[in-house]
Amino acid sequence: MAKDLIHVDADAINEQRLLRGLTREELAHRAGVGSNRVRLALRGGPIGLSAGRRIARALRVRLATLLIAPTGAAAEAAVAGAGHGNLLGFVEKRLGCGPEDARD
Repeated sequence: MAKDLIHVDADAINEQRLLRGLTREELAHRAGVGSNRVRLALRGGPIGLSAGRRIARALRVRLATLLIAPTGAAAEAAVAGAGHGNLLGFVEKRLGCGPEDARD
């Protein structure tokens, strides 16, 4: 079975990490993922959905805020095809995440 991969916004992750005064290693520890996974995320590389969720929880933010959103026609088609009024709602529904993912 193929692993669900997501592309994350390295700048958003780094900004949230620095706001919380965390090193990369501390973020990895809090998220329960390997430091290599955090390094990959901080380069914007594709990471597993599970790792993305864990990193978002460790940073106390919605996973959707850490994702690179599609742009242009791809974004419009995704939102229109899903029947949602906004891209954030579409992403949250597709990934099965929402505001509750940012809580402890």
